[in-house]
Formats: sequence, C-alpha cells, structure tokens
Amino acid sequence: MKSLLLCGIFGFVLLGTVLTLGYNTQSTTGPTTETHSKVCKQTVSEQYGLIHSPNFPDKYPRYSRCQYLVEKYSPDACDVKLTIHTFEVTRMAFTNCSEDFLEIQDGTKKFRICGDLPRGTKKFLSFPPDSDKLEFNFRSTFHQKNGFEIQVKQLPFSCRKRVTTTPATTRTNVPCTRTVTGRQGFLRFPDGEDGASDGCTYTIRRSEPRACLLQMDFTTFEVPQSSECNQDHLLLPDGQKLCGVLGGNRKYIQFPSSTDELVITSAGPNNSFNIQVTQLPGPCDLSTASNFTGTVPSSERFPDRKHKMNVSLTKKSGKVLPVKSGNINHIR
Repeated sequence: MKSLLLCGIFGFVLLGTVLTLGYNTQSTTGPTTETHSKVCKQTVSEQYGLIHSPNFPDKYPRYSRCQYLVEKYSPDACDVKLTIHTFEVTRMAFTNCSEDFLEIQDGTKKFRICGDLPRGTKKFLSFPPDSDKLEFNFRSTFHQKNGFEIQVKQLPFSCRKRVTTTPATTRTNVPCTRTVTGRQGFLRFPDGEDGASDGCTYTIRRSEPRACLLQMDFTTFEVPQSSECNQDHLLLPDGQKLCGVLGGNRKYIQFPSSTDELVITSAGPNNSFNIQVTQLPGPCDLSTASNFTGTVPSSERFPDRKHKMNVSLTKKSGKVLPVKSGNINHIR
C-alpha cells in the first residue's frame, strides 16, 4: 500500500515537472509586439497606393525603421507623383533632418524630408533609368509625432517623351506659357498639363483699370537653392530672384504704369510651387511693392537635402536681411 502511494506521488510530481517545462519553452519564443511596431515594410505595386508611418494616425514609435518600395506597375510608367495627406515628423533646430526623417529617392538621387508639410504638397519623382523600383526609408530616434500619410500615384505614358539619342538627354523639353486674365488665378509648376519642361513663363494681365497691385500668396514654394539664386529660381518683374523654401509667405508687386502686363518666369526643371495671385485696387503704395511677409515652414530640406537656408532673395539693388524662422522676411 505504501509503495503504491509513493509511486502515485512520484508520477504526479514528474508529470507536473514536464508540463511546467513545456509551458516555459513556449512562452519564450516569437518576436514581441514592440519589435513589430518598430520594423516595417510597405510595397506599392499598383498605380495608386498609400504609404504611412508606423502606428499612423497615432504617434510613430521611437527608433522606427521602415522601408517603402514603389514597384513600376506598367512599363510606360516612368514618373511618380507624391501627394501629402499628413506630414508631421520631428525636426530639431540645426540638425538638417539628421534625426527623424523620410528619405525619398528621385532617379539616382536621394533627399530627406522632416518637419511639418502642408496638406496637398506634391512632389514628382522618376524611376532610375536602370531600375523598376523606388525606395523610401523612414527613421526615427527618441522623438514621437503623428507621422505621415502620402498618396503614391504612378503616372502612365510618362515615358513617351524620353529620347535615347544621347546618354545625357533623358527627355524632350516642352515650352510652357501660362496667362492669367482674371482677378484671381494660380501659378503652378509643374501643373501636369505639359510634358517635361525646364521652366515656365507666366503673364498676368490687368483685369480692370483700378487694379494696380498683385498679391502673391505662396501656398507652397520649393526651389533648389543656389548662390544668389543664379541657377533654379522664380524671376519677378523687378528683377528679383526667389529660391529656397517659401511656403506660407505673401508678396506684393506693383503693376507698371506703362503696361497692363506682369511677366513672371520660372527657371529650373526641379522647381515646385503653387502660388495664388490676386489683383488689388489702389491705393498703390510703392513702399509695399518689395515687401515680403509671413512665416517660413519648419521643413527646410524639402525638396533638396543640401539646402541650409530657408530662402534666398536677390535683387538688382537693395539690401537683403537674414531670415529667421517665424519672423518677417523683408527686403529694403
């Protein structure tokens, strides 16, 4: 009887030990939820798609690493349009997007975006000539913000204007001219109406005899920066050249007394802007014709990662004051 009782107790203890060991082994396998939230990969292989930061619309995790691939959905789709729905990525002062950023590929080049970008901001990209993929990468450090959601649209028939006569020539240029005759209008580049172009000429015609000032509201303005804006720029009627990042600013230009037209010229294939123009009646104060007011957005590196200044303004004569974020940019 004692032997039977001891065997029963020993068997129960042994069975309990086996069950306990089996449970512990299962509980230590598999990645954690935190690992899933930090590492992510998204692929867009159709004409339309969305890419977003991890946990969107909630804040993205610290130390995130995400890769986004855009795979060409059709052989005749060589260009891609990105449209910002939301973009809030931490930008620390003087870091130049070296901490949290979204790295974008355009052809064989790459640039970084950080800070806050307005909804509706658009950027046109091209697939590399020897690849059917574009790669974007998101990185975060110990910061957290709401992140981003971006619509991706592959543009069909965007390869038809490419030529192969010389290796240095990738596409033919199409002349671009636009005319604004109403009280209000828009200056956009690129606007999708023409093919590839190195620039565009905008003619604003006086809508009524009383109109003497042109108000320019810069919804978005991203032009690669250069010394004295001598390369890519927006040329105003008074000879002033604009480049850099100017979204959120307002400028006034006076109609000359000798003509009913103003001509504004965009020079550079990589320019990107959306400007609303409004013709205003008098009084026409000459002192306001060169004023530039407003705030500069916090993302200084979009679209060119080499930009260090928010804006460059050059004029044939006059003094350029330094730009400080949140202050008034004024040219005397």
